[in-house]
Amino acid sequence: MQGCIDAFSLLNHSFFSPRKTFYCGLLAAAVAVSSPVFADSNSDKFHVAYQAYQSAVDAKDNQQILLMAAQVYKLGESVYAKDSADFAALTMNWARALSHNTSRTFARDNDKRQQANALYQQALKIYQHLYGDDSVQLIDALLGMAATEKSPAHADSVYRNAIDIAEDNHDQLLAASIKMTAFHDLYGSSAYTRSVRDYAFEAYDVFKEKLAVDAVSRVETEFEVAKIYFIERKYAAAEPLFLDVVKQFSVLKYSHPYALSAHAMLVKLYQQQNNPDKATEHCLAIGRMTPWKENQEQTPLFRVPPEYPRTAAKRLQDGWVQLEFTIDKDGFVKDPKVLQWEGSKAFEASSIKALERWRYAPKFENGEPVAATSRVQLDYKINR
Repeated sequence: MQGCIDAFSLLNHSFFSPRKTFYCGLLAAAVAVSSPVFADSNSDKFHVAYQAYQSAVDAKDNQQILLMAAQVYKLGESVYAKDSADFAALTMNWARALSHNTSRTFARDNDKRQQANALYQQALKIYQHLYGDDSVQLIDALLGMAATEKSPAHADSVYRNAIDIAEDNHDQLLAASIKMTAFHDLYGSSAYTRSVRDYAFEAYDVFKEKLAVDAVSRVETEFEVAKIYFIERKYAAAEPLFLDVVKQFSVLKYSHPYALSAHAMLVKLYQQQNNPDKATEHCLAIGRMTPWKENQEQTPLFRVPPEYPRTAAKRLQDGWVQLEFTIDKDGFVKDPKVLQWEGSKAFEASSIKALERWRYAPKFENGEPVAATSRVQLDYKINR
């Protein structure tokens, strides 16, 4: 039984666990269409609207992109044949605008997502008619469908279809990229199975063979594989991969989010292996990374909850402890002191024992690590 602390989940925190989508081909940008063959009022209106759409894309104005993509699609219905590649491109563009920043997990996105999914299916049928069922031209529509499927299980099925097409066309890099897209999309969902987990390993094997050692896709996939090993407590396998991520991104002028994450994971790994000296190295590295301000507040990297004292548990006692402590320039907790407490006196000793194991990226002033004080409240509550 454990006490509760203010939540800080290293593996799920948005800063330390960035999500990467490996888009393939046309999904990464607006799809271009050819000019209408016949000059009439409809084609003139279409031309003006399409120019406005392209301007919105260049300006990255998502609201205007959505507005103009819908208008261009509707005007395109009277300009292009419904089974043409150009009309399929208009369909894809509107679908992408609708699905931008939507998620299958949020109800407020439901209408947009369903509409986008229907458009992706419409584009897919056109591409199947034009190119056949096994053509790589289908893949962008399939990826869009998968990303907008309400059911993770249905999304998984569509991703598998796209992977099969890429592999049937002997395009290993494309298949690996799709696997990473599927891995990120399905991670943590009800469709996250052993086979989805293995997508990351299969993609990493391909990237190691096909890409340069410092290729971004390869290094980011290496991080994902390392994180899987870490979660599975295979620390000996995770450590060299995290270290390589740090090494490959260290040459950049800025600090890549995956490098920040790798340092943070190494802090936790070394703390769990009772190797605080190595953890210190990575605490300091995080504090010095480029995106962080020269005057940066201390940031928690590794926390363990306190053990619930047996005497308090037997008595069904709840309570809390407020503590003040110093975080030294190496990120260690020093001199924890109890300010106030409620409940069992045993909560004090348990809190101090847990706190002494915590690690932080230290506070920085003018680019140099300094000691700083901090406070925290640890809550103890019995599940009745």
